[in-house]
Amino acid sequence: MAKIVSLLPLYLLLISSFVLPVKSFDNVTDMYALRSFKSSIYGDPTGTLFSWNHSLHHCHWKGVVCGRRHPDRVTALNLDSLQLTGCISSSLTNLTFLQRLSLSNNNLIGSIPEELGLLGRLKFLNLSENSLSGNIPSTIGNCSKLKVLHIESNHIQGTIPSQLAQCSKLTYISLRENFLIGTIPPILGNLTNLSVLKFSLNNLNGTIPASLGQLQLLETLLLGFNNLFGEIPESIFNISSMLVLSLPGNQLEGSLPSNMCDTYSNLRSLYLSDNQLKGLIPSSISNCSVLGKIVFAINSFTGIIPSNIGSLKNLFVLEMSENKLEAKKPSDWSFIDALVNCTLLEVLNLGSNQLQGILPNSIVNLSSTLYEIGLWMNQFSGSIPAAIGRLTN
Repeated sequence: MAKIVSLLPLYLLLISSFVLPVKSFDNVTDMYALRSFKSSIYGDPTGTLFSWNHSLHHCHWKGVVCGRRHPDRVTALNLDSLQLTGCISSSLTNLTFLQRLSLSNNNLIGSIPEELGLLGRLKFLNLSENSLSGNIPSTIGNCSKLKVLHIESNHIQGTIPSQLAQCSKLTYISLRENFLIGTIPPILGNLTNLSVLKFSLNNLNGTIPASLGQLQLLETLLLGFNNLFGEIPESIFNISSMLVLSLPGNQLEGSLPSNMCDTYSNLRSLYLSDNQLKGLIPSSISNCSVLGKIVFAINSFTGIIPSNIGSLKNLFVLEMSENKLEAKKPSDWSFIDALVNCTLLEVLNLGSNQLQGILPNSIVNLSSTLYEIGLWMNQFSGSIPAAIGRLTN
């Protein structure tokens, strides 16, 4: 027994010497991955990466965050707005505990490494506002825990990979302001946790998939300034959570459903300008009780402007220029009387329509916050009300 006890310290020493290299291996793996990333950066004017040297443990390097349960493993890399110039090294895929990768607002070039799809713990990816090119890797679809995908304002080309639909936990996708082509994959309608979808300012074509109406948690839908055509699916108007619907600068056609705002009780902003929409302005628009911006310019809307639009207490922009809207008799101008109730109104633009007759005197009673009235290219007669000077802004 005494002999066994005397050998115990030696046994513990052997055990500890066996365990230490494993821990060291974890350190070396993440450290070398970060150093490889640093080697791909050739411009660092703020000196952020100067701290990335052997004098500090890599978990204390600027922009690096390590975990609590695994204190040697990198869980986040936050290097936004540092004027970094270079490429994104594929070595980042060795940071197998990484949950957050944020490199936005730098000068990064080159392509997005396909190897990022191997980051099985990744939840947040922000590469926006760089000069990245190439395609969006379809391998991103393997990041099953991804919640936020932010790659806007780059030079990304190619199509939107349908594999993104495999990331079932996604709540936010922004690919706006790139050079994406092709259609919007209908399968993205399966991302039922999605609250923000931004594809505007690309070269997308085809129709808006009706399957997007399945996104019942969607709050923001930005598809403007693409080459989309066809009618707006009615399913889009059934998303009660919608706050911002922005579809301008396409070739969308058809008319708006008469009950459009029966579901949109939370809608704040509605942008449909510069399309080929026609028909009447739905009187149900008054049911969008918190609506602040209505932008319908450059379409072919006809008929009169509904007078109940004046019930929108939060309205501050009403932009309906370059349509075929009419006002032929005094009662057709009742919407101006109603707009007096919109005390936050700042912009009223009705230029280039088919409005006729004498301007109602009630126009001088519009909100004191009003700073722009556009009435050009109509068919007015009579004089401008003398009290227009009340609108001091």
